[in-house]
Amino acid sequence: MKALMGTSFTAQLYSITEGFRGPVAFSQGEGSIKSGWMLVGTEQAPGPRFRFDFLSDQDDRFHYAIRGAQGAGEYQDAHLGVSQGGYAGLYHVAAVHNEWKIDFSGHEDDQTFWLRDYDGFRLGVLPTAIATGSRYSAVYVSKERVLYLNVREGTVLQLVLLNPEPLI
Repeated sequence: MKALMGTSFTAQLYSITEGFRGPVAFSQGEGSIKSGWMLVGTEQAPGPRFRFDFLSDQDDRFHYAIRGAQGAGEYQDAHLGVSQGGYAGLYHVAAVHNEWKIDFSGHEDDQTFWLRDYDGFRLGVLPTAIATGSRYSAVYVSKERVLYLNVREGTVLQLVLLNPEPLI
């Protein structure tokens, strides 16, 4: 995987974190408030492809602009950003700072990495349902638990890329 670093490519993201294994996907609800939020999906549904546009590198961190790739439906070309509450989501209209770091530091292999936002916070998953005002970290949809991704709190995700394809 490290061979792809420093280049642009498309791939699926997959969490190998114990207790939170599954493809990284996005919610698909009615209206913009309920859809486009990043989450750990289930094994039954493959995750969408993301496009990683190389920006720069520093030490063991590679900087990318990430967006929905071809086949991501209404989120194709939508930019990965962070809400004011720290939730990761795909945005078409809102101005988001779309610079993410693939960070291999602290990992013994060249496959596993952390994904950090522009401010250096690692992407994590919120493991339990917390309802504080209008904020929910996990909800149940069709009797399946949906785990939203956040950069400010939660269990940090260890990620790998699946089916990477270089962009030419």
